[in-house]
Amino acid sequence: MVSNGSLDGLGPHSPATLPCGRTLNNRMVKAAMYEHLADLGGGPPNPLHLSLYRKWGMGGWGMVITGNVQISKQHLTLGRDLCLHPLERTNQEHFGRLADAIHASSSDNRPLAIMQLSHSGRQSPRFIGGRSLLSKPVAPSSQRVGLNSKEGLLARTIYGFMFQKPHGLFPEEISCIIEDFVHAAKTAYDCGFDGIQLHASHGYLLSQFLSRKVNDREDEYRDGIRIVSKIVSGIRASLPASFAVGVKINAGDYILGGLGEKEANAHIETLAADGVDFIEVSGGDYENPEFMASTSARQVFFSAFSKIAMRAVASLPDKRPLIMLTGGIRTPEQMNRALNDADADLLGLGRPSVLCPDLPIRLRDGDRAPVILEPQLKSPSWFPKLIGAGVGTAWYTVQMKRIATGENIDLTLSGLEAVWSMWIPFSGLYQCISLLLVLSLAIAYLSL
Repeated sequence: MVSNGSLDGLGPHSPATLPCGRTLNNRMVKAAMYEHLADLGGGPPNPLHLSLYRKWGMGGWGMVITGNVQISKQHLTLGRDLCLHPLERTNQEHFGRLADAIHASSSDNRPLAIMQLSHSGRQSPRFIGGRSLLSKPVAPSSQRVGLNSKEGLLARTIYGFMFQKPHGLFPEEISCIIEDFVHAAKTAYDCGFDGIQLHASHGYLLSQFLSRKVNDREDEYRDGIRIVSKIVSGIRASLPASFAVGVKINAGDYILGGLGEKEANAHIETLAADGVDFIEVSGGDYENPEFMASTSARQVFFSAFSKIAMRAVASLPDKRPLIMLTGGIRTPEQMNRALNDADADLLGLGRPSVLCPDLPIRLRDGDRAPVILEPQLKSPSWFPKLIGAGVGTAWYTVQMKRIATGENIDLTLSGLEAVWSMWIPFSGLYQCISLLLVLSLAIAYLSL
């Protein structure tokens, strides 16, 4: 059940102003969600994206963040990623339409449109990652995903099948990636977006630099915040001060990954000095996907780290970045508590935005309908964690496609049905052929 009741102090519908001067009409943010709607092999937004984001644009959100837009078409995640090539004019036209879709609401209620920029690094898989079979993904160091997994033989086999040993980046290659991020931000600005968010969480490339378990470099990039700082500085030097810049960081890299609270404070202070407007606290990666699941434990974990971030920015002398907490927030009571207990300034809502695209409007109008009815998706105990977490991802991508095509979400959809629909969107004979192809590839690999 939901209500729009607020505790004393800040409420979800109170406005918030970023250091760049942009104002959110409320503190509820549609967090980034992978859509799986682009063409196979990655590409620009299509009519499905426009329809989906128009729903969110009309939903009363203070800010809408796109799913991760890859700056490298050779480093896709699940094969149907949004990709941005700054030099392709047709790409700019498509992304301009996406910004317009997010801005579809009236000027009084329209959300800020934020493009999330990402590079998947070593988490770009074989076969569907956008590369030839012999081409390796890149990473700060040459450590394959799952190499140190403590799961059983099945999990280690799946990791070995899906992911290659990456190529450790040379300094000049890192400089090129920094330039690619800055160019992508310029393109987002030219397309009409109000800002960008750098994806430095969920184990993707920027998060890999921040992780001690992945980054064993001995140069200046041993301090992983360096690459993020250089990207932010490049964007700030190239675009108007009113253009919003956010960074999504991984709580696990600090609390579980060996960095600690001291480094967290230092990194947050660095980002603030560079001119970041908001910092989103999230977590999880392909080796710890349980932190991307919907659990109360995850919400407590992220809240604890967001408190650290809030304390770090509280003492800053100038305009401070706003802290956005994402993960596990499901009820108005949790929203109010997060704001009034100083856990966060902004509330990131990903999966709830799929279950109820107009959630902020419903809460504002006092709708007491049970609008958040999450599915209970359970995987067998012997399932590798990565596969188990992927069931939830599949379920929500299928629901996003239903929303985009004008259908109601299907709460009766099982996890197995969702995985089948996500990966094999054909019928009859084509599904059988696709399944046989996948099995053949797996058997061929395991026979090597």
